[in-house]
Amino acid sequence: MVIFPATIAVAWLGCHAVESSFPPPQMPQVVPTGETFADAGPWSVAGGPTVPDVRLTSLALPPQGDAAAPVGPVGGPDRPDPAPPGSAAAPVDRPVETPAAPSVRTIRLRVTAYCPCLKCCGRWSGKGLTASGAPITSNGGLFVAADTNLLPFKTRVRVPGYANGQWVPVLDRGGAIRGHRMEVFFHSHQVARQWGVQWLTVEVLQE
Repeated sequence: MVIFPATIAVAWLGCHAVESSFPPPQMPQVVPTGETFADAGPWSVAGGPTVPDVRLTSLALPPQGDAAAPVGPVGGPDRPDPAPPGSAAAPVDRPVETPAAPSVRTIRLRVTAYCPCLKCCGRWSGKGLTASGAPITSNGGLFVAADTNLLPFKTRVRVPGYANGQWVPVLDRGGAIRGHRMEVFFHSHQVARQWGVQWLTVEVLQE
């Protein structure tokens, strides 16, 4: 059906024309370039280029069967779609917890020295073991004896002038070591005697 510009629209029904009371739509003027309405030749818009007759000859369809690759999600089988923010699967940034650094306290002690000889250890000498059960070679032979009610076994202390300022463990105790007393261990009785008796401020590691 071809609509010509006019004051009214005419609908062609067979060989009869029926007037329409509706105003014609605003469309560009189309005029035939052929000789008759039945002509299958090209048509054109007035003042525009010729539009060729387009006839459907074939329709390209996608391959069927196994040859057609299925279209998967955006992420693919090996790359799942990212979870939306706020969902249970979305990663949540959490602050990294840094372990608290151990604190150090100080204590004033009367510090003497001893060795594994009979004079220093009595009947316990010659066994090569401390009261904690650790051998006297533990920590390179650098440890102290203390009152375990004040400083339990394996407490680490730093005694001025002993072990080059290293932290050493409490591995021993003794009958005469009570309260604010401590003894540092040496393998030589002569070195232990040279230590003498000292009042020192000892650092205690709070782990």
